[in-house]
Amino acid sequence: HHRNKLFARWDVSACALPRLVGTGSNVSMPFVLIVSRDMIHHMPLQLGLRAVRNFARSGARFLLTTTNENFDNVDDAKPDGYYANNLAKAPFNFPRPLKCKRSHPQKF
Repeated sequence: HHRNKLFARWDVSACALPRLVGTGSNVSMPFVLIVSRDMIHHMPLQLGLRAVRNFARSGARFLLTTTNENFDNVDDAKPDGYYANNLAKAPFNFPRPLKCKRSHPQKF
């Protein structure tokens, strides 16, 4: 039931995001939505920032991602480690989200 979907491994901190190319067309366009749930906080801060920059460069209109609003960003994560990233604070400095939904209320 996933004929119209592509699942691939991608280093979003090092590579541009793929673009959508319609069947029988050479014209590419950005995807409307990027889903990046529970990913950025498992990257060292600078890799997470590079990933976010690649999201912005992709031209996607929306980003669905995880943030931790009650924490400060601390650059002590090793690859595959964990830190509680707050996308509203430096170095990310995201604007206020359109909507915020707690997905892990038992933890934070």
